[in-house]
Amino acid sequence: MYPTQPPPSGSGDKAQQSFKIGPRRRGLDPVWKGHARRNKMLGLWVAEQLGVAGDEANTYATTLVKADMREPGDDDVVQQALADIAEKGLSFSEEEIRLHMTKFEAQVRAA
Repeated sequence: MYPTQPPPSGSGDKAQQSFKIGPRRRGLDPVWKGHARRNKMLGLWVAEQLGVAGDEANTYATTLVKADMREPGDDDVVQQALADIAEKGLSFSEEEIRLHMTKFEAQVRAA
């Protein structure tokens, strides 16, 4: 159960900040955590398609995780991936991206 009241003011700034950013951003929501893992896997796959490896691939994957925080649903992640792919002159369909998202989500659930 998530706290519904902020911590007492004497609890310190970190406790106050943690309450203000909400449970999704604190990583308490298991659905969000699963989507974050799925998006990270998708980001690593897209990075591979873009010819990016190592730390740069991890950094790119993190941008897709953050893209999911812009609006509800998966469209923000899909559109970000498609835009990045198109920027490099490659062509993948939305269906292909969503197919990989589904595959990675199944892997996350199986783990």
